[in-house]
Amino acid sequence: MLISITYIKLKKLRYYFRLSLWGLKITRQASASPGLIKQKNTGFGYHHYTLSVWQSAEEMKSFSVSGIHADAIRHSAEIGSEFRFYTYKSDSVPGWKEAKELIKTKGRLYKPGLND
Repeated sequence: MLISITYIKLKKLRYYFRLSLWGLKITRQASASPGLIKQKNTGFGYHHYTLSVWQSAEEMKSFSVSGIHADAIRHSAEIGSEFRFYTYKSDSVPGWKEAKELIKTKGRLYKPGLND
C-alpha cells in the first residue's frame, strides 16, 4: 500500500470554510478514484491533515493531478501558509499520532513564496 499524508497550515481561520468545501469535493473525487483504499482527515484551527491509502503510485498520481484536487493545488497558496507532504509504502495504516509525527519529521516542506 502507498500511504500519503499532507499537512496544511491556514493563513487565516476564515479560510477554514474554503478548505472544507474543497475537502468535501476532493473526498468525493477520491472516493470515485480507482485504487483508493482509505481516506481520512482531521484538524482544528490553523492545522489540518489528510491521510489517504492507495493501491499504487500510478493510481495516486492520476487522482492528484486531475479534477478538483488539481484545482485546489493550483489555488492552495491563497489559503495556506505552509504545506507538508509525505508518501511512503507500508503494510499498515498509521494512526493520527504516528501520521502527525511522520509528516513533522519526514514531510517535504512547501511554503508559498519561498519555494516558488
